[in-house]
Amino acid sequence: MRIIFIDTCTWLKFEDLETNNLFSTSILFSFSSIAITREIQKELKYYSVSKIDFSQVIIYPISDQRLYKEALELGLDESDASLLSNGKIDVDELYLISEDGAILAYGEIHRLNVIQLVDLFQILTALGYIDKTKFYQLIRYLRDQQNITKKKGRDLLNWLKSFR
Repeated sequence: MRIIFIDTCTWLKFEDLETNNLFSTSILFSFSSIAITREIQKELKYYSVSKIDFSQVIIYPISDQRLYKEALELGLDESDASLLSNGKIDVDELYLISEDGAILAYGEIHRLNVIQLVDLFQILTALGYIDKTKFYQLIRYLRDQQNITKKKGRDLLNWLKSFR
């Protein structure tokens, strides 16, 4: 089983991409089970995320109390800590998607599979869920939004040129 946990800011980015007709979250649901935590669900309700159909999203509780408490002690908020607490659940493939530098760093320290949204788009492109032209458009848009660095954008464009 493959599960993707998505944080609040990334859902807001998905809503922006849907609004601009750059990406449809229906692709995510054809690729994987999609999950959030109760804490993320509360934030999404607060931000009134409306363009996304959450009827297929799995709601997980806090899984690893130790990771959760440690993340809180380091200054992460409850939704971010709850996301990280699910970083070691036992499934075939697990991704935690976030744009938050602190979450990415915490994930690296604890060997959790935390990746940026654009990295997920690269995976979806490699597996044929997104075509090369769409991935190029997504890279350009995310770069224009300063969501990825110039270096990361260049690296992804170079990968795209070599991808068959």
